[in-house]
Amino acid sequence: MMRKFTFATGLSFGSLALSAVALLGCASPDDEDPDDTAAVEEALPANTTPGKEDGIGRRGLPVNGDYSDTEAWAVKNRWEDRTTVAAKKAGMAWPANSGLSWDEKFAKWMGSLEFVPSETSGYYQTIRITTPWGKVLPSPKVDCADGALLLRATFAAWYNLPFMITAGGNPTVYFGHFGARTVNGPWASAVKIARIYKDFSATPPANLANWPRDSRLRNMHLHGQTSSGSYQDELPFYLKPGEGTGAYLDELHLNKRAARLMMYLMAYTGSANLADSANTFNLQASALRTGDTLVYRRAPNGSGHTMLMLRVKDVGAGRREAQNVFGNEPPAQLYVESPSATKRNLTSNQGGGEGLSQDNLTPYVKLGGGLKRWRVAKAINGYWTNTWMDGDEANWIDSTDFTRLAKRPAQFETMLGTPSPTVLRDELVAQIELKREHLRNNPSSCSARAGREQLFDQLISLSATSFGQSAEQVERKYRNVEDYIYAPLDYPKSRTCCWNSSSRAMHETIMKQLAAAQANGCQPPDVFKQTAGTFGAYQAYATTNMLPWGTWRADEECASDSPDDVEDTSLAPLLPYCQLATP
Repeated sequence: MMRKFTFATGLSFGSLALSAVALLGCASPDDEDPDDTAAVEEALPANTTPGKEDGIGRRGLPVNGDYSDTEAWAVKNRWEDRTTVAAKKAGMAWPANSGLSWDEKFAKWMGSLEFVPSETSGYYQTIRITTPWGKVLPSPKVDCADGALLLRATFAAWYNLPFMITAGGNPTVYFGHFGARTVNGPWASAVKIARIYKDFSATPPANLANWPRDSRLRNMHLHGQTSSGSYQDELPFYLKPGEGTGAYLDELHLNKRAARLMMYLMAYTGSANLADSANTFNLQASALRTGDTLVYRRAPNGSGHTMLMLRVKDVGAGRREAQNVFGNEPPAQLYVESPSATKRNLTSNQGGGEGLSQDNLTPYVKLGGGLKRWRVAKAINGYWTNTWMDGDEANWIDSTDFTRLAKRPAQFETMLGTPSPTVLRDELVAQIELKREHLRNNPSSCSARAGREQLFDQLISLSATSFGQSAEQVERKYRNVEDYIYAPLDYPKSRTCCWNSSSRAMHETIMKQLAAAQANGCQPPDVFKQTAGTFGAYQAYATTNMLPWGTWRADEECASDSPDDVEDTSLAPLLPYCQLATP
């Protein structure tokens, strides 16, 4: 999903010139961070022409450039190190003298992250993030690509590894250990973070209660406000009221320069940039491991999705089992998916497989999606170059080898283990309920509506082949009224889909209106969508009864300017609502 960033601070620009005392050792009041990304509306575009450099790597900035004003962290290690003093030390998920490269240690750390119930929903599991200092943090609220970017870049920052993500084209912007820059110097849209922020990682506190904090960071948000006035990225169970992504990064990083770089990275890059072969490379299905990413691209200029593999294990007979994790839009704590749900993700053609994408013209395989592995930045001929680890060339598929790329979803179908039909049915039902819960919190989410119906299609198919049940029997048993209220909408033709700041309170208002409308017998519920620029009976009921209701706004780029939303009838429930067994 494309995003419209509000990246607000909660403080006026003038009030950001805080004293050194207030900032616990930060720079002088004259070096303020004016948060000049406040007007950001879209992520920077990806490079869509990989060319001959797809395999070799992409040359970036000079290794010996002057980055004194913008450097986020110093490079002290290399991804391929195994026998240096630093590489031999025990770490978060590996013993001393492990013999592992830092890239392999990243995978070990990913695989060690604990699964716990989400603090924001009782319907799914999320992760806890461990740090090198023994600090444990809950998952932040992020969108899908930001979750993957945050974990990879944070690991690089903690261990002083080179890191580079390329975005844009006029000019090309490089985000990495050197800061946010172009070939001509500091990027004009970013402040000189090395002047403003401090790095405390050389002197970690013996008592985590004495963690150094930066007031500038703590007042920054990556996502805008909901209809209730709270920020979408707030974590009230962990942070103070009103604090969000900036405060979370302040807790995650002793190096406040690295924390600020993360804000730029997450604000300006997304799934399209992770599909870009400048930053990742296409991976053979057989090479799947923890730490890899799966990227969906659904249309040439449409939505995308990024999933990070957190568990990959052998289950015998040449088969594997995998579990992925991802964020969402509006931002949510990272979702941990079951092995069967992860298999569905890996076998979907949206991940660079066969068939036509949403425009009915462009093959999925030509959009750049699929299984990816992070490129690693290496010093080659005097330039930081995004390439692969030694030995990974054998696992690479060229981004123009469409025949091999398109085969991967089918290869995963064979490679990944399959649970029993009963287990698979129960997991599909659970996944449907998870989509409903997401819609209760975000009624305008069109992706959740479509995802729920795709899961119903799979449930109907499984029930027919394994349990001898008809589609009508399945729908009678498993449908509920919310599936009709939140009927699928045509994403490019519906302005509701651009609204990411609807709320749980609105859902509760919708259900109260429904109860009133159904008082005299079964009536098909109105679909929650825009008609003539309003939300019909639901909005009118909220106004009449002074109940919570948000104001529509374009939280992301809208393809449509029509006041009337269009339903996607191809994904509609099969049975009319009043024909259900228990409407």
